[in-house]
Amino acid sequence: RRVESALTEDMIALLQRNANDYRTAGDITTANGFERSIRSFRQADRFTRLSMERWQSVERMFNAPNAESLYRSITNAALSKGKGDLQRLRVLGRTLRREEMDEVASSLISQFGEPVGSVRGITQQLGFSVNSFLTRWQNMTPEARHILFGGRHVGALDDLVRVVNRLANVEATYNTSRSAT
Repeated sequence: RRVESALTEDMIALLQRNANDYRTAGDITTANGFERSIRSFRQADRFTRLSMERWQSVERMFNAPNAESLYRSITNAALSKGKGDLQRLRVLGRTLRREEMDEVASSLISQFGEPVGSVRGITQQLGFSVNSFLTRWQNMTPEARHILFGGRHVGALDDLVRVVNRLANVEATYNTSRSAT
């Protein structure tokens, strides 16, 4: 953190020095541009710092040493038909901004669709199994879905689940052993 802070301050000092040099040279427009850049940079730095603090708080809450472990823990908290950890999910929903929750949701959708090791064919090639997705979605409580995917996405995902369910039914009729031929 100290290194990041020092680098940030060095970058701001360089921008300010450039602004001062342009102002001294009489180029007020460019100097003002550098000062706007400083304000924007400070705002972006604050936003990034707060975001990182939120993620660190979430990592501590889920006792996760890295991002992969964190997403796996969030997935486990969401699944198990009410045996998951809804309280942690509620705190997660209050801690992260909606955009950050959308990142979590995107990762969960991908993880839900991860095929089992024995799958073959197009499912293996795509790396997404409609059956795996459907099973995991059905193992979530409606409250967990609402927390993780927000009200605006749950309806769309329910529609997707209906389509996936139909695909899973079609997939079940495949003759993978090729015995019919």
